[in-house]
Amino acid sequence: FGGGKLHGSVASFEPASSLCGLTAGRFSLPRSGRAHVGMAAAPQGYDGEAAVVSSTSNPQVKRLVKLREQARFRREEGSALLAGSAPVRELCGLGGKAQGALRTLLLLEQSPNEEDWHQEYLSYFAPDVEVVVLGEAAFKKATGIESAETKQAAAELFLPMPIAPSDATFQKARRVLVLDRVQDPGNVGTLLRTAVGLGWDAAVLVQGCDAFNDKALRASRGAPWRVPVSAGTWEDIRALAEGGTGLLVADMGGASPETIETNSGGGRGMMLVLSSEGAGVSRDADGLLKEGLAQSVGVPLKDDCESLNVGVAGGILMYALGGGV
Repeated sequence: FGGGKLHGSVASFEPASSLCGLTAGRFSLPRSGRAHVGMAAAPQGYDGEAAVVSSTSNPQVKRLVKLREQARFRREEGSALLAGSAPVRELCGLGGKAQGALRTLLLLEQSPNEEDWHQEYLSYFAPDVEVVVLGEAAFKKATGIESAETKQAAAELFLPMPIAPSDATFQKARRVLVLDRVQDPGNVGTLLRTAVGLGWDAAVLVQGCDAFNDKALRASRGAPWRVPVSAGTWEDIRALAEGGTGLLVADMGGASPETIETNSGGGRGMMLVLSSEGAGVSRDADGLLKEGLAQSVGVPLKDDCESLNVGVAGGILMYALGGGV
């Protein structure tokens, strides 16, 4: 590998001020203030012959499953699990936005007759990266990936430092996506990935699905490490709107995007609220509409089309309102 450095069996972390573009390289540590006892990682100079964690009953595999499935445990550990060789390489490889957040790199065991893809994959990462090799059953159990692909990777990453909607990041943002009680992790992930791709600056999640849910992370390709994502409330949204940030609420009967004055926030930017499909516009959002603190926006549809999936509608509106990528 030209690397694969160990710190014994204990994961360690030293913040790097320039490695993450989100919050100056600041990442969460476990609430206990102690690093967790990690899995035995591959030794420095790993040549592909190291011991492989193969049992699905291994305590550390169980820990990864817990990390993937439980939001409370993620908060306690200060980390989350991102699956997928491409997003892990993009985010945590050399020069990636979350290079400094990488805690442990997980690789699927190579089959005996397979080309040595481990060597090539590790060349994208810092030489002291901690590596764990998992057998097929253990990897599937830990990551939830059922794909038949043989070249698979995942990573445990430190969570970005929590950021509130009242933070200056949101005060200065030009375009902010607000997800109001959107429960489906696939939709949440898709919308966050679209926001990143279209150049939106930040996102606020009001209740709904946790952005670090494993399915949401997979769909977003690690978006919460690319743009600031905050858990907020309607009080936070109201404060931003009263402070001059333009507020648009997506609604079936809303105005067409091209009729919206997107710089109406007096230079303070704009927020787009997307609500849960099943529940529709929330009472809080409706209240702000009635008070004149928000205006509704929608995607014009043919009469015989009742509605669009929130992920599709959100993507259209973000593109139409983005003012250029």
